[in-house]
Amino acid sequence: CIQLKLYLLTQSMLDPSIADTKLNTDSLTIVKNTNASERRITSNPPDLIVSDIVRVDNYNAGLEITENFRTEGLFKGPICFYTADRGHGKIGRANKVGALIFTKPTPLLNALREALILKGNKG
Repeated sequence: CIQLKLYLLTQSMLDPSIADTKLNTDSLTIVKNTNASERRITSNPPDLIVSDIVRVDNYNAGLEITENFRTEGLFKGPICFYTADRGHGKIGRANKVGALIFTKPTPLLNALREALILKGNKG
């Protein structure tokens, strides 16, 4: 069984049990704050990051964290955003860090399955 090491950077988004059940993975890590995400990324890099964009205290928190990951060279792998808010330049900022934006769970889960397949083909 191919394992995809997946980090969810979130305060409230996609229910992690959905990803766990639909992807049959036991390598799901939920990271709920910026400092913890930076420590985890550098000490144990994931294969893929899924993040929300909007946080309670900052409407661009997810974008800011991933922009920092890229500019500091902390993470070079794929990033996906799961969000309902695609306005105010968010799509352009996501594209700058090479991230994809998903607004519905099914396309996101399909992309994660594809990542599993690609990882399996590389192994």
